[in-house]
Parts: sequence; structure tokens; C-alpha cells
Amino acid sequence: MTTTFPFEAETDETELKTVGKSSIRIDGLDKISGAAQFVDDMDFGPGLLHAAIVESPHAYARIISIDTSEAEKAKGVVRVVTGADFPYKFGMYMEDRYIFAQDHVRFAGEQVAGIIARTHRQAVQAAKLIKVDYEVLTPLLDPVAAVADGADLIHPDLDNYTHVPWFFPQENSNIAHLRKIRKGDTEKAFAESDYILEDTYHVPPLRPLRHRAPHHRQQARPGRPPYGMDRLAVAAHPAAPVCRSSQATGIQPQRRPGHHPLRRWRVWRQSRRFHGDHGGCNGHAG
Repeated sequence: MTTTFPFEAETDETELKTVGKSSIRIDGLDKISGAAQFVDDMDFGPGLLHAAIVESPHAYARIISIDTSEAEKAKGVVRVVTGADFPYKFGMYMEDRYIFAQDHVRFAGEQVAGIIARTHRQAVQAAKLIKVDYEVLTPLLDPVAAVADGADLIHPDLDNYTHVPWFFPQENSNIAHLRKIRKGDTEKAFAESDYILEDTYHVPPLRPLRHRAPHHRQQARPGRPPYGMDRLAVAAHPAAPVCRSSQATGIQPQRRPGHHPLRRWRVWRQSRRFHGDHGGCNGHAG
């Protein structure tokens, strides 16, 4: 067998140095002994505040009103926040999501409001007091229908979203990124195939945030000595720390001056052990 870049070429399977062999994990002892420190193990002190999120029960709807009056009076509540407080978008490759939904929700579970309270129980109880009035709209659940001519635009402002240079959103469509792959002779490959299997495949939906809850923890807090009060400390797993900090805080690393009200903060990142960064654990999600 011959392997090519990025691996060193090997011509004999018996000579492989890694494939088919066990390897010692350098962090194995710390993890099996319980010595490894994760974000949940960190002590944030007695002044730690807790948050609870109000999520949309609808896949697609217009927000008519949000009544937070009762929640604001609840015991232990420090602050109630909605999209009116955070009209800023974020995203790993394209800034296509708001911290809290603005006039529409675009998936079931999208954050609509948040409660900050002295204890977790107080935050959860106060979140139940927030009343959101929706106009439920018909969601687009079929990708073929979503790209058809005349389909409702889930993101009417897609053309204006900030994105990485290798993303190519299609104007006046629901296509966030069009990527063309030109390699090989497709028709020849089909002609020479012993079997051609055609079918329609469906995969279970992954909720952008909740499905990662058992795996992923990151926390942000205002700085305290020795960090100083002009810093924001972010404790997160070590994969893509700059991007994770940006998603957790809303502070983008290369924003133009004056774009974000939190620009005066300096972000201090503290990494913690994590299992990996792949598939559903990447992207949103953040």
C-alpha cells in the first residue's frame, strides 16, 4: 500500500509506524485519575452569576412582542436581556446569527431572551415568566424546495452578511455557500461502475447549541485581579480559541474601530481539556 501527502510514503503495511498500533495518550493518566481540570471544575468565586435562556418553540416565526416585566421583578434577577440589547450577528464562517433573535426566529431552540440571576434556580424560574408572542410561519424543511425558484428567503439580507473570503453566498437565494468541485470525469466513473445506488437520504436534525451541551462548556466573565477590570476572561476548550472567544463574548478579533461597544475589553483566554473539535462540535454554534 502506498500513502501520499500528508503522510510519509509507505510501501509495506508491515512497516507502518502508526496505523494498526496502539499509542499512549499523553493526557491519559490525568483523565483516568480525575486530576484533569475541565471548565466545570473551575472555581469562579461567590460572585458568579447564572444565566437561563428562553428558546423559541417554533422552527420559523415572527416575533410580535416579548414581555419581560414579570421576570424583571423575580427574586434574584440581575438583568433580563433580549435582541434589543444585542443587535449583533456572529458566526464562525459567516455572521448569520444574532446573539438573541431580532424580528424572526429561524429554528426551534433559537435564543429569544436571557435571564441573569444570583443562582441557577432563580434564573430558570424567572425565564418561565417571560412571555413571547409569535406569528408562526411555514418553515422550509426540504432543501430541494428551499433552493427552488420563488422560495421564501430565510435570510433576506444574506448578500450583506460578513463572511470568510472563501464563502460564496448566492444572491436572492437560500444558498449560503456555493462550492464547485471540478475533478475527474464523472460520466466515465458512472459508466465504469459495477453498481450505482440512488436514493434520498435523511439525517436527524442537530440542534445548533443544545445537542452539544453534555460535551462543550465555555464561560466568560469580567476580569478580576490579576486580570484587571478592563479584561474579559474566557475559559474554553483549546480548539480555535480566538473564534470561541469571539462567539462567547461577541467581541470579534479584527473588527473595524467603533463597530462594537465592547471593543475596550481585552480578552484573556484560559483553555481547558476537551475531547475534540469535529462534526457537530464545530461551527455554531457554537
